This record gives sequence, C-alpha cells and structure tokens, in this order.
Amino acid sequence: MIDSAGTFLVAARRTLRGLRLGLAACAGLFLAAQPPGSPVDEYVIKARALVELSPYFKGPETRDTGRPYLIAVVGRSPFGSKLDAYARTRTVQGRRIEVRYVVRASEIQSCDLLFLCRSERRNAGEILDWAKGKGVVTVSDDEDLITRGVMVDLLIEGDRLKIYVNPQAAAVEKFAVSSQLLRMAKLVETRTSTP
Repeated sequence: MIDSAGTFLVAARRTLRGLRLGLAACAGLFLAAQPPGSPVDEYVIKARALVELSPYFKGPETRDTGRPYLIAVVGRSPFGSKLDAYARTRTVQGRRIEVRYVVRASEIQSCDLLFLCRSERRNAGEILDWAKGKGVVTVSDDEDLITRGVMVDLLIEGDRLKIYVNPQAAAVEKFAVSSQLLRMAKLVETRTSTP
C-alpha cells in the first residue's frame, strides 16, 4: 500500500512539474484566460506572443544590455495601442521593452525583434535582406511570409494562437530555437524559388 502511494506521489509530482512547464509556456506564448463567450482579440494575443518570444531564441551575439529590448514593427501596424500597453508591463532579460513603428526597415538603426506587417508582403524580400546578419528575430502574421524566410508566424485559427517556426530561417541567422518552442510550434521550411 505504501509503495503504491509512493508511486502515486512520484507520478503526481512529475505530472505537476510537466503541467507547470506547460502552463508557463502557454501563459507566456498564448493568451491569458478570457471569460467564456468573450470575443478573442487577435492582436492582444499576438502582442503578448510577440513580447514573450524572445527567451525562445538564442542569438549569435550578446546584445548591449544597457539599452532597451527593441521591437520594430514595419508597415501598417495592426496592433493599435495593444503592443505598447503589454510591452510596458514586461522586460526581456532585465531590459525594458521599447516598440518602434516604421514605414520601411531602412528607418531602423537596430532592433532585437522585427515584426513584418501584412502590408509589407511585397517588400518582404527587401526587409529580410535588411535584417540579414543583424541578429534580429523576424516575425509576421502573414502565412505566406513564413515560407519566404521569416522565422516565426503567428496565426489565429479558431480561437487559438498557432505558432509556425521556420528553423531553417533561424539557423541561417545563427539562432538556436528552444526545443520547447519547437515542440509547441508547427515547423515550416523556406521555399526555394525555381527559375
């Protein structure tokens, strides 16, 4: 009897530990609990996910920790004030988060994370070329851009956030993607264009 109780406790502890890890990931990358029947605000969810992505990417260089963690949003921003509001409440590795909105990537001097708005589909190649070699995590919510070299795509399917990761795009930029994120995400490869 004691043996089965001991076995139960060990199993319960393992389950609890796994649940905590899973809930921490879900709390960080997915949405906070919403009252039943309330509409899901797509860009509140995506703003939270965007801010919470950073720990899942280990970059090629050490960033200047004396400056804010900079998120650049290129194009017509769908976030309204949602991204700024959430970013003000968080930090990334002890650094406060600053969000900048620009029309063109060339307006950015540097950033840690670059969000390509859907309005920039035509300019995606140019924007991704700008980001090359700069140690920038690239994110979008345009399902076409993940196969064109964006590292992360955030899509709402039903009332859930689906995360797509392009490990090939991350590896080209010398980013290691957390195995935890890779387990949660759907993996996609960059399409090579054929002449």
